[in-house]
Amino acid sequence: MCWFASGVTDAVGTDGADDGPLATVDCLGWVEDLACLPHATPERRRAFRDVLARRGQAGVALEDGCALELTDGEYRVRSVSGTERAHGYSYEDGELRVTELDEDGQFRDVATLR
Repeated sequence: MCWFASGVTDAVGTDGADDGPLATVDCLGWVEDLACLPHATPERRRAFRDVLARRGQAGVALEDGCALELTDGEYRVRSVSGTERAHGYSYEDGELRVTELDEDGQFRDVATLR
């Protein structure tokens, strides 16, 4: 999560937003999207979608045991057992779109996450 602009966590928030039991925190900003780790619970999925809607921002959500490997402006999805999933959230024509990000070993441009 630290490489992204911000993230949703159960740690203390730094931006003053009232996100309930989950808070939005500022991160390093090397990837200009929002990350949510882990994404497995309905509460986290709901909080993540709410934050994205308020900010009009794209994001990436990872299930437990799943990660993004980032290098030279590219990423690929990695998972422990091959069953954990990564999800990309973006806005298209004002609608939030969710897509599953493939774990196929291929590196892709980070810009495609937006």
